[in-house]
Amino acid sequence: MHLQSLSRIAAFAFCLGTVLSATESRAEIALLTCPVGTSATTYKPPLTNTAKDTQVHSDAVFGPCTGLTSTNIASALFTYDAFGKFACGPSTGTASFTIRWSDGTTSKSTGAVSISLRPAGEVVATIIGSITEGRFQGGTINYTVVLAQTDLLACATTGVPSVAGPATLTLLSLVP
Repeated sequence: MHLQSLSRIAAFAFCLGTVLSATESRAEIALLTCPVGTSATTYKPPLTNTAKDTQVHSDAVFGPCTGLTSTNIASALFTYDAFGKFACGPSTGTASFTIRWSDGTTSKSTGAVSISLRPAGEVVATIIGSITEGRFQGGTINYTVVLAQTDLLACATTGVPSVAGPATLTLLSLVP
């Protein structure tokens, strides 16, 4: 019976997907995923083609959320503030963020922000961080957002002050 339960858990984990860490040789299993979300991001000063010290603020809403460990979490609110040398092209920085889960609990984290520019002009931002406080402490958060730039000439002129787009949120936990 115990082996059958383990097989079911393993099958469910496989269905959610196993993520291999690029920096470590251990596997990670997604414990919670919120694949449908919307994010709105502002840049001060606006992003241009030249990297400069920039403050970034973003708010996102996610739902539904599903997972192995927390079936009582249906959605999440995500807020992050980042600082770094950001531009319309590839950039990096650091961020602190807070996740408010629908069950009333909170997770706080810090992490690295990576921005890449795609061929159609959209910006893809990824934040990967460790949960340092609150629910899921010790876990890893992966937040990815695709930010469509509607004014493709703005990077070369006045800059991009804000963008919005679809986002995903995944909570990862190391398997010993």
